[in-house]
Amino acid sequence: MKRPVREARGSDGSSAIVSVRRNISMRSVKIDLRRYRSSDARGLAAAIDAVCAEGRWMHTARFEPTPAWEYALSHPDDMSHLLLVACHEDEVVGWCRVFPGGEDGSAVVGIGLLKPYRDRGVGTQMLGTAIDWARQQGLQRLVLTTRSDNARAIHVFRKYGFQETGRRDGEWIEMALLL
Repeated sequence: MKRPVREARGSDGSSAIVSVRRNISMRSVKIDLRRYRSSDARGLAAAIDAVCAEGRWMHTARFEPTPAWEYALSHPDDMSHLLLVACHEDEVVGWCRVFPGGEDGSAVVGIGLLKPYRDRGVGTQMLGTAIDWARQQGLQRLVLTTRSDNARAIHVFRKYGFQETGRRDGEWIEMALLL
């Protein structure tokens, strides 16, 4: 599946996705999928907080940026990570991140959507774009953790070839995709 992307060179000269201009139609609602910009900071934090507040999908009750998150938010053009946002009428309604995961060529994926935008293909598009980017970067493996009762997410991850690698506390499934 081809996705419209504009490529540029990262600081190390490697090819990297700079901007994704993918418009997704969901029953006459247009979703713009693109790389995060500093101007998205408040909207992204609000979207993550809203998903956290559901009390089910995230590890925390509200957005608590890790050092990797803080770096990605303050360096949106750095090609060592990918942070995508899904926007509806300039409001951030979802995100997908790929952050470095270690020296073994792996990266950690995280994805989330506001409730009204789930089950409409937006998460599938974000994940596909993230996987394409990871391959362009020469990453070897993507890893993620999701709740064991999140059938929607598990279905999407398996559709792209992620396989279960372990379980934690009976609530969380760890998955990986070899690229």
